[in-house]
Amino acid sequence: MDRLSAESLAQFCIAQRNAFDPKQWLARGEQDGKALALAAKYLSMTSWYGHEAELESIAVAIYASVGDSLFSESKSMEFDLPHFSTTVRMGVAQQRDRLPPRCAAA
Repeated sequence: MDRLSAESLAQFCIAQRNAFDPKQWLARGEQDGKALALAAKYLSMTSWYGHEAELESIAVAIYASVGDSLFSESKSMEFDLPHFSTTVRMGVAQQRDRLPPRCAAA
């Protein structure tokens, strides 16, 4: 997977963190296929992204055997999961920092 594709996928995942839409993931799956399934499966296993059940379902819908060997699959397609993870985590943190503060309930 080339760096530009990986960056585009990471940016999609960052944007989806707070505006999650399974239909957009499935539509993007038609474009990115296995890479998106791997990203969805990986993110479903994290404690910081959220949407675990939906991401698991999306991953399986796009690529049924995604859970069998996530890390070997990513390695075989040269999808750098550690870099992807870092990029998405940093992007999510930056988004969180830019959000307006929530109003306290009276």
